[in-house]
Parts: sequence; structure tokens; C-alpha cells
Amino acid sequence: MSIQEVHFEEGILDEAKEVIQRYHLTGELNGFEIIEANSAHGWVYRIIGFPYVIKIYKPEGKHNQDHFTLSQLQHCPYTPRLFAYVDNKFVVMEYIEGLTIQEYLKEFKALPAQFYDQLRLALYEITYTANIVLQDMKVDSSVLIHRTTSHIHLLDFGVVDFTRNLPDAVAIDWAHRAFMSFLTSMGDNQLFRNMPAAERTFQEALITNKDKDVDYFLKTECSDIVNILKDRKETETKRRSGY
Repeated sequence: MSIQEVHFEEGILDEAKEVIQRYHLTGELNGFEIIEANSAHGWVYRIIGFPYVIKIYKPEGKHNQDHFTLSQLQHCPYTPRLFAYVDNKFVVMEYIEGLTIQEYLKEFKALPAQFYDQLRLALYEITYTANIVLQDMKVDSSVLIHRTTSHIHLLDFGVVDFTRNLPDAVAIDWAHRAFMSFLTSMGDNQLFRNMPAAERTFQEALITNKDKDVDYFLKTECSDIVNILKDRKETETKRRSGY
């Protein structure tokens, strides 16, 4: 049986290509440092000496979702860049420095002031620029917060829906529902026990956003999103079209 070639994206370092190719051909894990062992989909390793991680999939099942999703979001500031992949075997992504929501709360006793606005706009942007809605976000693994800048990244793409043929207002409404679903999961996980200030900010985010629905986005014509993201959407569309 022939071995699939590794698909490398623009910008990956040549020295890292050698390490990745060696693993692909031999299965040798020298130069990898385990980050996440035996998750639902496989294993995640840091590629030592390089700003990349490799997610190695379990042999059963199909695992094309990560690289397809990331390939649509190469210029999104809220997702890691894709650097290499082999269908159903592994994906190589940008290494993101950060804390999970639980880790950040344990260290700082509150989430960053702009956390909820960042998360909401991140989900809007992913939908508006790439026609993708993230539907399976996990409170304990899907969001990383940088310790010093407080910038967030979204990881661990599971179930996604596609909105390419939907009006902007309907697509953004789907993204908003995903955002509210994630907030509900945060509440269900009782993250803010003995943290009254963090709990108040969380409740304020729930109240501020709970009444936004498809009628709201139709009425406003998504102006608050479109004005911010229009240029980035055009850039992504041109990139995917090869211009």
C-alpha cells in the first residue's frame, strides 16, 4: 500500500519538515514531547524546538475535520495556524501558549475583562469569514487564554456546521447560539464557586446576550460584525480562491 504524502502549508520551517517526515515514514517519536495523552481522538505532542504541535489520530475512524476547519481560518486571530497534515493520520498546528478557563480562574480568580466579548466575536468571525459554526466546544479544552495578553484562542474542533448558503443574519444567529450554549456549559460546570466577582461578570454576559436572536441580527443587518470583519472575509475568500 502506498504511503500518503505529507501536505505542508506555506511558512513551515524546513527543519521541522524533516522531523515530521521522519515520523510519517517510521512512526519514530524522537523529538516529540507529550502534551495530551490518549484523548478521545488521539495524542497531542509538542514538536521540540519548534513552535508546532502534532495531533496524532487513533487509527479507527475518520479525522479530516481539524485540517479542513483550520485551512479555512489561516488568517483568523482566534485559531492556530495549520502547517501540515496527512488525512486521517495527523495534523500539525501552531503551538499556542495559554491556560484553560479552569487554569486561568485558579490562578487569577477571574476571567479577563474582555473574555466574553472576545469569545463571542471569535465565534462570529469563524462563521462570517469561513462559513463554519463550532458546535461541540468543551469548557475544559476548547479555549486557551494567554497569561499576559489575555488573548483567547479556540482549539479542539469537533462537530461543525456549514453555513455557506445561508444569509449572514442566519449564520451569525447560529454562531450566537453556539456562544450561548458554551456559556450555559460554563454555568453547568460551576466554574465560579467562591468567586463572586467572576460570577457577577458571567451573569452580566448571560443577561446582555440572551435576547439576541435571528430577528435581532436581521434588524441590525449584522452591522457590528460586518464592519469589523468585512476585510478579513474578503482576504480569506481570495486566498481560498487562489488569488
